[in-house]
Amino acid sequence: MLSRRIKIANKGAVQTQRDYRARKSGTDIEIPDVEDPERKARCADCLMQFAKTYFKPVLYLEPQEMHIVLATDLQDRALHGGRKAMAAPRGSGKTTWVLIAILWAILYGHRRFLVYACENHSLADDRLAIIKSWLERGVMGDTTLHNDFPEVCAPIAALEGRPQRAASLQVDGIPCDLKWTSETIVLPTVAGSMCSAARIATTGLKGGVRGSVDAWGRPDYVAIDDPMGDEGAGSLTVIKKIIKVIKKGITQLVGQGKNIAIMMPCTIIERGDIGDQYTDRELNPVWNGVRYKYLSEMPDEIPVMWQKYIQLRKEKSDDDQYARAAHNFYLENREEMDVGHTCTLPTSYVGCHVLEDGEPSNILPDGSEIESSAIEHAYNIIADDGLDTFLSELQNEPIDEFEGIVKPLTIKGVREKQNGVERGIVPHGLNTVVAYFDCGTKTDIHFAVCAFGDGFTGAVIDWGKFRVDDNIPAGQAVMAGLEKGVPAVLGREYVSERGGASLNIQIALIDSGYETHTVYNFCNRNQHKLITFPTKGEGTDHFMVPKARRVSHGYGWWHGEAKDSNQFVYHVDANLWKSFVDARLRIGIGAGGCLSLNMHGKKGNLELIDSITSEAPYSAFKKRGGDEYQSWKLKINRRDNHLYDCVVGCHVAAARMGIGLDEKTVRVKTVRKHPTVKGQGIRRKY
Repeated sequence: MLSRRIKIANKGAVQTQRDYRARKSGTDIEIPDVEDPERKARCADCLMQFAKTYFKPVLYLEPQEMHIVLATDLQDRALHGGRKAMAAPRGSGKTTWVLIAILWAILYGHRRFLVYACENHSLADDRLAIIKSWLERGVMGDTTLHNDFPEVCAPIAALEGRPQRAASLQVDGIPCDLKWTSETIVLPTVAGSMCSAARIATTGLKGGVRGSVDAWGRPDYVAIDDPMGDEGAGSLTVIKKIIKVIKKGITQLVGQGKNIAIMMPCTIIERGDIGDQYTDRELNPVWNGVRYKYLSEMPDEIPVMWQKYIQLRKEKSDDDQYARAAHNFYLENREEMDVGHTCTLPTSYVGCHVLEDGEPSNILPDGSEIESSAIEHAYNIIADDGLDTFLSELQNEPIDEFEGIVKPLTIKGVREKQNGVERGIVPHGLNTVVAYFDCGTKTDIHFAVCAFGDGFTGAVIDWGKFRVDDNIPAGQAVMAGLEKGVPAVLGREYVSERGGASLNIQIALIDSGYETHTVYNFCNRNQHKLITFPTKGEGTDHFMVPKARRVSHGYGWWHGEAKDSNQFVYHVDANLWKSFVDARLRIGIGAGGCLSLNMHGKKGNLELIDSITSEAPYSAFKKRGGDEYQSWKLKINRRDNHLYDCVVGCHVAAARMGIGLDEKTVRVKTVRKHPTVKGQGIRRKY
């Protein structure tokens, strides 16, 4: 047994010595001479020249005006730094140009460390694989890049497809420290090379960027390519997370005293998504956003001739599988049908101008080309996939989900509702003061106080939030926030604008949608328990007034036991009341039923105004029992709606106190006056 162990140990030592000798000797690589030094030098300061020289197989169509501007922007950022966001049509070649720009900036030493970021890490790795294939095998068989950059491509070729060989590669007896993985490239260290040890790393925006790049130092160039996919574009949560990563991660990656270059090529998928926000020069001016359309000019309405074309294409028969009837109709009327249209990418269509092996392609059995112009290509997409797809994928103008519904309130419009009264003062003629508290987050308790008079004329007289410790469990945090905020607000006295007795808050409703039972416990046990009550917002389609459990009910609300407990709760038709408040905000100052804001100045209180405009209707009016209502949701590019929910809740509280527009909205029906909170032995008047 001892002898066997000694043999094994000796065998291991011999293997270690062999590995050491192999590493010491290495695989020495001979770097060939540059094939055409002048050609290489001509491209050093011109990205477009670099692309045309080394990427002819990829750029098989002549670059269009959009590509020229895109190349100029990419070049300027690589040379001088700064940020640039550009929305381009899907399939327009923006990703290809970004990849070429990355190689140009790295190979000529304009940038030393680039981070390539996509929505997720795997997509970024796929894009890096394209760069690796160019460096490893040439550009679709063309070896011009290899021949002019042997200091980079020769060591990579020596890997022979085995990244583990990188550790043993040497140039002139010196290790070249090449790294070649699925998510990181470190170019070989070679004397005289402009890009020795330059790096390219990938990352995913959903997973954050800090940890993935810190080990390699600080990058000086970031390419954010297609930051959003179809799934994330409609998710407010995903959008907020990616914006946070960009603001706090990407833009802060560069070291002190250095100017980072950031490019963001994208396509706008939904209104309010990342591409929409970062190409909006008013919202993000530092990003110098620009948007390209496939058709830079087209009629507002689809012309009659094109409507007939679309109909012919959709009604193609089995004998016309390639829609030649529609195509021939276009050829016969092309001059007339092209009027009013201008294409940004006039060669971007499926025609015979695209060559394969030097021969025309896209030829059908009858000898005709599939499409004859970019304009025909655009209307083929409209016919086959719908106008909404064309507007989103090629025009960067996705259909507004609120289009055709009541136009959402704007910040400018809400600013006009300032009444000039100081905050905390009750405007003349209003005598019912109510409050609402929103527990929508673990860290903040939001509140609003409103005063109302006859006909639901009202004013938002006070608002704000109470911060709580987020290092404790959610239930404890909400309880602490309520114990801190509710007594502070309900203890305030609000003075009438023209003097007289102070007015106190008569009723306070508290949202119980988050940490429900914590809110229940607080309402039942706090010092203001006679006027504080839990509420629960419900969608209009699910809002019903059950006869069995109700105690009292009115316009858009009912009071009774919650479904999951014996706690008495105010159930509220959220959509109905948001439509109601929206109507109040559209009434001019001074008119009956108007809702105004206690503030003055050019900007007013932006936090409150921003929250009031944070939601919009997303479906047309519906009717239920004679009432019209709309469905509402948070706009994608807004932070939160907590203060707005509080304002809406104050209107429900006012209705409970008898405020109304007419007999229907003021009427309160009571089944019994003194319900008992079961299981608690507490009798409370509601």
